[in-house]
Parts: sequence; structure tokens; C-alpha cells
Amino acid sequence: MTGLHHRLDTDLRFRYQCGLSLDRKALSIATLSRVFADLTKKNLAKQLFYNLVKRCRQEGHRRQPRCDRQRCDPCYEEKKPKRKSEQTGKAN
Repeated sequence: MTGLHHRLDTDLRFRYQCGLSLDRKALSIATLSRVFADLTKKNLAKQLFYNLVKRCRQEGHRRQPRCDRQRCDPCYEEKKPKRKSEQTGKAN
């Protein structure tokens, strides 16, 4: 909440995009926390998220493939070994 408050306080474009007034002070951390707690308690945050995903799919945005941990282990690419010059710190 501290980061969000700081961004709303310093970034007028972000505050405008969030639908907040530019001529008032940014919401306090306590207010942001209460609003977020209410959104979570009423499952509104979850519903807003699902509505956003649905809208993105309708507009043709592609979904990023998920990594299935059961099928790929480890999920991330293997690290390539360093070149000899990187290990010794001496250029060829």
C-alpha cells in the first residue's frame, strides 16, 4: 500500500488513469488498505479480475502459456555454463 500511495501521490497520470481527482491529495495508506480489504471481503477484486480477463479474450489478446510443474521440471531453462573467459576474468 505504501508503494501505491507513493505512486498516486507523485504520478498525476497514474492517478488520473485510476479515476481519482487531480485537484485533491492522494488517498492515505489507511484509506487504500480499507478499500482493498472491502474489495477482497466482497470478492469484488476477484470479479473485476475475471471481467478484465474475459474482456481481453474477447478483444483477441492472447493468453500467455502457463508452465505446468508436473510436466516440466524444472520450469525454467537450464543455465548455460560460462565461457572460460568469463570464469577467469581474462579476455581471449
